[in-house]
Amino acid sequence: MIAFGLLLALTNSPGACHAVDSMRIFGRDLAAADSSFAGLAPDLSLGYAPSPGLQRIFRTAELARIARAHGLVAGTFNEICFEWPLAVLEPERMISVMRRNPGLEKAQIDVLEYDRHPAPRGELMFPPTGLVSIPSGDSKAGVVWRGYVQYAPNQRFAIWARVKIAVTQKRIVANRALRAGEPILSGDLRVEEYQGFSFHGAGATQLDDVVSQTPRRAIREGDVILSNLLEPAKDVKRGDSVEVTVAENNLLFHVDGQAETAGRRGETILVRNLTSGKKFQAKVDAPGRVSVSPQVALKKGISE
Repeated sequence: MIAFGLLLALTNSPGACHAVDSMRIFGRDLAAADSSFAGLAPDLSLGYAPSPGLQRIFRTAELARIARAHGLVAGTFNEICFEWPLAVLEPERMISVMRRNPGLEKAQIDVLEYDRHPAPRGELMFPPTGLVSIPSGDSKAGVVWRGYVQYAPNQRFAIWARVKIAVTQKRIVANRALRAGEPILSGDLRVEEYQGFSFHGAGATQLDDVVSQTPRRAIREGDVILSNLLEPAKDVKRGDSVEVTVAENNLLFHVDGQAETAGRRGETILVRNLTSGKKFQAKVDAPGRVSVSPQVALKKGISE
C-alpha cells in the first residue's frame, strides 16, 4: 500500500502543475505555488523533483506536516504538484544547433525524421560523436544523429534525428598508388571538391599538411587521403647508410653503419657496424646521421 501511494504521488495530478528547474524541490518552489509557505527558507530541500514526464504531488497531509515542522500556521491546503515543462522539439531548432559544429556553419541540413517525444526545457546539443549511423549506397536515407537536452546539471534527456547533410568540402586524392612508409610528394596528390560530410575519418584538406608525410598503410590510386592514416616521414629509413658519431669529452670518432630499423630525430634505432657486423642502438640526429655514447660503443663493439 505504501508503494502504491508513492506511485500515485509521482504520477497523478490534481490540477495544473508548477514547473521545476532542478533535481530537487525547495522551499522557494513551494512558496511560489502557495503563499502560505512564504516563510520557508528558500533553499530548504523538500525532496527530489520528478523525472521528465512524471509529476511530484504534495498531498494535503504532507503540506500540513511541513507547515507545522517549520512553525507556519497550519490550515487547509490544496494539493500541489510539480513537473518539468515538456515540449516537442522543432526541426528548425535542431538544424540551428547542428550548424554550430565546425564545418557545418553553411551546410544544407534537412531533417527527414526526428524524435517526437516531448523533451524538458533545457540546452539542446548535437555533438559530433552523436553522428553514429552512415548508410551505404542510399543517399536518400540520410544519417542518424543522436543528441540530448541538458535539462539540469549532469542530467540529459536523449533525442535523435535523421538528417541529410550537404556541404561543399575539399579533399585530397592520391594520383598514384602509394606504399606504406613512402614519403608523399606534391605530384602524388590532387585536390577535389565534393558534396558531403562526415565527422569520422576526416580527410586532409591542405596539400602542405600531406606532402613529405608517409602513409601508415598502402593507398590506392584515387583513394582519399585520410589524416589519421598519415605520420611524419622517418629521418632514417631501414637500410639507409648512416654516419655514426661517438663523442664524449676528448673522444671523437666516426664509423660507417647501416640502419636496421627506421626512426625520427631523437628516436633510438638499431644500427649495424659495416666493418664488424656488430649491432647496437643509436640516436637519430638527422637524415643519415646517428650518435651513440662511448659506453655503448665499447659494449657493442662499434669500433671493432
